[in-house]
Amino acid sequence: MAFSLHRLAVLSGAFVASAACLTAGIPFATAATVAPGAPMVVTAKVPTHPALPAELDTARCSQGVPGTITLADGTKREVLVTAGHCVAALPGTQSQGQFVPSGVVYAPKKDGLELIGTADQWHIDFAANPGAPLSPMLLLDLMTGADWGVVTLEPGVDGTRVADSIDAAGKPSGHPVELTGVVDFPEVAPWGSSADNMGNPICKHGQTSGHSCGVQLFRTTDAVFSTGMNFEHGDSGGVNYDPRTNRVIGVTSQELSSISRTQPLDSALAAAFGVPDGHVAERFTLPASTAAHDGDFKPLNEEMAEFNQWADATLGPAPAPTTGSGATAPGDAPASPTLSSDAAEGLELLAGLIAGSSS
Repeated sequence: MAFSLHRLAVLSGAFVASAACLTAGIPFATAATVAPGAPMVVTAKVPTHPALPAELDTARCSQGVPGTITLADGTKREVLVTAGHCVAALPGTQSQGQFVPSGVVYAPKKDGLELIGTADQWHIDFAANPGAPLSPMLLLDLMTGADWGVVTLEPGVDGTRVADSIDAAGKPSGHPVELTGVVDFPEVAPWGSSADNMGNPICKHGQTSGHSCGVQLFRTTDAVFSTGMNFEHGDSGGVNYDPRTNRVIGVTSQELSSISRTQPLDSALAAAFGVPDGHVAERFTLPASTAAHDGDFKPLNEEMAEFNQWADATLGPAPAPTTGSGATAPGDAPASPTLSSDAAEGLELLAGLIAGSSS
């Protein structure tokens, strides 16, 4: 069973969806462009094909958690926290001719791309090694390493604390959720794990599969594991939350068989800004606005149609994409490692983490 690292989806063949439309039942305000669960695109650092329009030479993820971070010196920054692999290259991809994100983040609108901000901090603890056997140590790196990115927002962009989404078919998925704060987990020792969250619910909004919920299994410093979430390509970076309290847990990172991995927001803020354990609420606040999501996000089908029209006119019938084939598969994410035997091996390793944990 193949290991599938759910990283940013690309226009050349991954399945992505538009952002949520305006939703009823939420206090009215200016429709928000920066919105948990809505789509975002990252442009290519280097063009994947000289004739490909820049607005099509992109990779798509879901927006994570916007908010205001108070720095140690008292100054404040407006940021969006998402998955690291959405905004920066996986280590090793630049030498393999893969799509390399520029870190410049946009909202895909029907009349073009709207600048949201620029990623200036990230941490990705796993390297791209297409086709390599997935050894036990590599699996542990993939499943427990950090995967966060911080986007500094442009002045004046409209943000909201409301999470929402529609699915890949463009249909409303779930319901809008007004986020209330951030789960501040007790610290876990390096390479340790805790099962103190076992059995707790977890939900997500993402631009591909929309809204889904599951059950938490256990956690490490940089990972909350769950089942039932069923992350898909393009959901990466989207907000994950506790439906009992509507507090943010983190952002979508990876999927292994039926096991989903979430990057916790509290550990990302600790690493990026030095927020001490137990002090997230003092240093990070969600947007005050409860605006609905902008209804002008461009749906997947429209964007795919534009890309296919360009590809047919420029390239003609294309062969199956190969590694580094920018002309036939612009924006391709690096290939995932594959399990050396079966996904069960990975699940056994994860179970071993639980057995060795100190709750």
